[in-house]
Amino acid sequence: MTIIQLVRLIRKRLPLLILFPVIVSLMVFFYIRGKEKTYQSEVTFYTELASGYNLQAGPSSRVDYHATQIAFDNFIGIMSARETIREVSLRLFATHLMMDGPDPRMISPKHFRELHEITPKEVKDLIVRGDMEATLHNLCQYEKPEKENFIYGLLHYEHPHYSIESISEYQARRVSNSDLVRITYESNDPGIARLTLEILATTFIDNYSTIKSDQTKEAVAYFEKRLREVAQQLDEAEDQLLEFNTANNIINYYEQTKFIADQKEKLKVEVQRVSMEYAAAQEAINRLEDQMQSADNIFLSSSTILELRDSLTRINENIALLRMVAHLDDTAAAQTLANYEQQSRNVQQRMELEVDKLHGLQKTKEGANRKEVIRLWLDKVIDFAGTRGSLNVLDERQEEFEERYRTFAPLGARLKRIERKIDISEREYLSILHSLGQARLQQENIKMQSDVRIVGQPFFPLTPMPARLVLIVIAAALSAFLLIFLIVLLVEYYDNTLRDLARTERITGMKVASVMPRLYDGTTTPGWLKALYQRLVEMLIFQMGMPYADDNKDHTPQIILLYSMQPGEGKTTIARKVIERFQKSRQECLFLNYEQQIEGNHVAEMPEVERIYEEKKYFELFTKASFINEVTKGMEQMPLVIIVELPPLLTRDFSVALLRIADNACLVANAGRRWSDADDRAQKSIRPLLKNKPVVMLNYVAHENMDSIVGRSGGKQSIWKRMQKKWKR
Repeated sequence: MTIIQLVRLIRKRLPLLILFPVIVSLMVFFYIRGKEKTYQSEVTFYTELASGYNLQAGPSSRVDYHATQIAFDNFIGIMSARETIREVSLRLFATHLMMDGPDPRMISPKHFRELHEITPKEVKDLIVRGDMEATLHNLCQYEKPEKENFIYGLLHYEHPHYSIESISEYQARRVSNSDLVRITYESNDPGIARLTLEILATTFIDNYSTIKSDQTKEAVAYFEKRLREVAQQLDEAEDQLLEFNTANNIINYYEQTKFIADQKEKLKVEVQRVSMEYAAAQEAINRLEDQMQSADNIFLSSSTILELRDSLTRINENIALLRMVAHLDDTAAAQTLANYEQQSRNVQQRMELEVDKLHGLQKTKEGANRKEVIRLWLDKVIDFAGTRGSLNVLDERQEEFEERYRTFAPLGARLKRIERKIDISEREYLSILHSLGQARLQQENIKMQSDVRIVGQPFFPLTPMPARLVLIVIAAALSAFLLIFLIVLLVEYYDNTLRDLARTERITGMKVASVMPRLYDGTTTPGWLKALYQRLVEMLIFQMGMPYADDNKDHTPQIILLYSMQPGEGKTTIARKVIERFQKSRQECLFLNYEQQIEGNHVAEMPEVERIYEEKKYFELFTKASFINEVTKGMEQMPLVIIVELPPLLTRDFSVALLRIADNACLVANAGRRWSDADDRAQKSIRPLLKNKPVVMLNYVAHENMDSIVGRSGGKQSIWKRMQKKWKR
């Protein structure tokens, strides 16, 4: 749709576009005029949601605008919650009933009187004066979801002061990008407007603080419980480690095992050294005894010498044992060691005395000095006794180390499991302790952020709100205009009326050859309009290819069919205009009509070239030549064009033979009619029977819809028409 078409549509529907908004505006005016005056109060909260200090982020943290917006949405959402509004409604109702008389700052005398008139006595008996919480408890217990229940109806029906719906009509908005939230409320009672906001503010702050604190309370309780459980597990693991160390005499397992391994290696070296000394002493004694005479051997093998040797061996074992296990600073052990050493010296002296008693040769059998050999033998015996004692002690000590090694080896795995259990418990304990700290920090942070303060107390409005009647009426008129305009556009969009050239070609799918406006009586038709009619007829003749005398070389008339879907669409008028145009050019033509026109109560007079044909008569004529011969009987000159008007396709029968022999066909359609599915099916049914594609002659076209085909028509134009022409240019 073009701008010009839109303007024409508005101009056409202008009465409806004006009348409907006017009616709606009057209805809104009289409706609002009778309503009570309203009073508005407001309260302002300071929230600290945007610029408040954050314990977790610190003072230099950046503001997250998305998170801040969510926080403000939650703030307003909690305030708008149904439970919050319900509590405010009950507190407001209870406050008014607990009053001894009307107070203009809380409720006007009129509304106080109305409240006591509608409140049943059983509900009044629920009021506990001076105790709001007990009164609320009684009212909540009394409320039941039943139609007859007074409290339930008061909250859920349309009471102007106490219903949930009416209190929910307050407006909450954030003041610019600040931490402030402003709440406004309107009521027909200034005292109720102020008191409602006051109760809403206190109730909301309590509920908001409770909800925010509950967010972390469960988390803190969970971490505290888990911390106690993990601490108990850690204590049990540490007690298990203590019992394990005590039972196995462990002070430091890893140091002890290191010490045992080191001592074992040292003991092994010492055993090797003493074993070598022991073997050397044994070998030396055997060699010396071989050098001695038999009498000396017998003497040295006497019981006295053997006992002294055994005694010396035992004493040396004790000395070696004490030297291994005793500490240098142990006085008792040092004294015992000194005693054993003294005993060793005594035994050695006795052995020397016993050896000195030997008598005999001064030389051995190898020729060596006998005394020196015996003295050397005695020294070796003493060394042998000492090394044998040390070796016995070292063997016992080595066995002890082996036993301890076998004991300590499996203890390591058990100790590792216990230490791993303690390590896991410690790390879990520290992790939970850190999480608990974070939760408590978050709890304190939320506590700080939920500290909502009222910076603007609700005030008592002294004057009603300014009348906005004019704005509301204008808004209603504009809304009504837009609504009816939208309806007009929708009707226009889905309208199948042919109306103009473009719509006709789009709807029918056929080419428009020409258009014709509504014709006037010849006595009143202006000259410019007659010229327009002639121009449109010539356009039709040209578009349909009707021949002139110079064009018709073979003198065969051209058969033109004029048909319509419904009667009264102007076929006869169009045909006579075409005949008239040929006659002015002194060219023969013939117009065949299927019936004679009736004007009033008498038969209309026909032109000379017009004849009435009996359609059934031509049903049997299957060739063009036979048809022409039949219809031109009695004519002196063969016509150039034979125009045949068919009966309406949807209401009368017609000859298929005429469709087959016709050279061209033209559908005459009323511009003011709708193109229906029946029209479309009828057109598609005759299309295969025609030689050429039919065209459309759009009749009864409004003058403003003819510009697309004829341009500017003659005659004096209105200012509106001239404005349209300028707009197009």
